[in-house]
Amino acid sequence: MTVLPSPPGDTQLSLASANEDDFESLLALRMAALRESLQRLGRFDPQRARERLSRAFEPVHTRHILRNGDRMGPALSAARRVDSR
Repeated sequence: MTVLPSPPGDTQLSLASANEDDFESLLALRMAALRESLQRLGRFDPQRARERLSRAFEPVHTRHILRNGDRMGPALSAARRVDSR
């Protein structure tokens, strides 16, 4: 776990490693965050969201943001490299 500089007060922020078992909870978090705006555009598709995250999800590059030990959300620590060939 990596401890981050904390904001004023009693809040402690840290990062924790993700693993393959985190996929469903990260998918739910992502869909909850994007659902409203994508529905307004008529573009929300749960199956497409699952497929896109499934293709991009790499636990080794994913960290959970923790506040006082409780998960707040994911933070991608590195982008996937795209081969331009």
